[in-house]
Amino acid sequence: MILRIAKHEARLLWRDRSLMLVVVLFGLMCVYAIGRGSAWVHERRAELAPLPDSGRQSLHNLRERLANDDEGVPNPSAAHVAGGVSQTLIAPPGPLAEFSIGRADVAPDRTEVSLMRSAHALDDAPTDLANPTHLLLGVFDLAFVLIYLYPLVILAVSFDLLAGERDQGTLALVRSQPVALWKFLAAKIVCRFALLIGLLVFIFVVSLIKTGDGSRSLMWLILSITYGAFWFSLALAVNASDRSAAWNAVFLIGVWVLLVLVAPGVIPTLAAAIDPTPSRVELVTAERSAKPDLQKDGAERLDQFYRDHPELLPAEAKRVQVVRAARILVLQREQHAKLQPLADRFDEQLRRQQAFIARWRYLSPALLMREVFADVAGTGSERMREVRRQFRVFREEWESFFAPHVFRQHPMAVADYDAMPSFEFDEEGDDIVAKRVGWALLGIWVPTLVLAAMAMLRLRRVG
Repeated sequence: MILRIAKHEARLLWRDRSLMLVVVLFGLMCVYAIGRGSAWVHERRAELAPLPDSGRQSLHNLRERLANDDEGVPNPSAAHVAGGVSQTLIAPPGPLAEFSIGRADVAPDRTEVSLMRSAHALDDAPTDLANPTHLLLGVFDLAFVLIYLYPLVILAVSFDLLAGERDQGTLALVRSQPVALWKFLAAKIVCRFALLIGLLVFIFVVSLIKTGDGSRSLMWLILSITYGAFWFSLALAVNASDRSAAWNAVFLIGVWVLLVLVAPGVIPTLAAAIDPTPSRVELVTAERSAKPDLQKDGAERLDQFYRDHPELLPAEAKRVQVVRAARILVLQREQHAKLQPLADRFDEQLRRQQAFIARWRYLSPALLMREVFADVAGTGSERMREVRRQFRVFREEWESFFAPHVFRQHPMAVADYDAMPSFEFDEEGDDIVAKRVGWALLGIWVPTLVLAAMAMLRLRRVG
């Protein structure tokens, strides 16, 4: 019976030009959003791809000179020369960045690593200048369409499922038929939902073709269907209240404003008020003020370092009194130790803010979906932390490789050039992302099923 009603409803929907126009416009917005996101990703990939080439070419040239016994300037056998070549580390756009740009337009996706250059607070910041207004407004991507406009389309096609029958004078006829009222409404919703799911499946196919990442594309499809199911269950519950179509529309729009516009803005604001992060200006100012203090008496600091680490003393009986490269390394280490507590405080407060949002985001399906869409796309806060972690680990590996050569004044060999660490960003595993997605799905399905159950109980009582 439900299938027969759904087929009849499909024919009615096909004849309803205004309804089909809404669905077509929604589909066009999805296509446009995917195009905008793809253009942004293509531009970012083209910008990032050539950045590491300069450092790699410089190291290759030094290695060739060393292999040909060319001891000119700069000396390729000097560790501080090879280690001082600036290496650009890049993290490419996420697997589905075309669909959800998220924080990718302001997140660190590159950094410079050099033995003779200290890592400071701005190392991992984006280096390109962007219009602040564009950053404030964000990018019109598919995640924006699904989070903000997708619910409006659902409410537009489902706010009058029962009231429309009453206004047309057909509700009494429907109730006189040997079919439960809840089955009648369920069939109408299934028909409308199937139409939108068709668009979501089209997006899934496009994602699979463009990225080849089947697991993340499937996660995106499941999340989109789940988000739509929540709004359909909400519309079903409101229709079950047996109010007028106008009342249903006003109430559903009010809920949309609360859950999609108000809550996603209030929760992060509360997080920032409860756990405010230290000023980044304070971190940068402290770093700059530390340099002159540490650079005083550099020779004495280097002597103290050799006393603390006698195993790194040069093999020669009479070493150079002041080794500039070794002194710079010592000063950088002291500067890092001096600033680390402030940097740790900044990171800890930021982590507590994000933990607060993660706890309370379940109050707003829109905020929850915004976070999890970005997570699946590889443009969320989890990937930001992973990018910074991998940058930091490589920076430590780079220094650990060259520092012993510098302190011991040990010349570099061709084999040392071949053994240098190299960087390749390692994307987070799909299984790890899937676990986080699972909790988000649970957070959406629980209220969805509760609303659907409430609607069914109400409909069973009234007919």
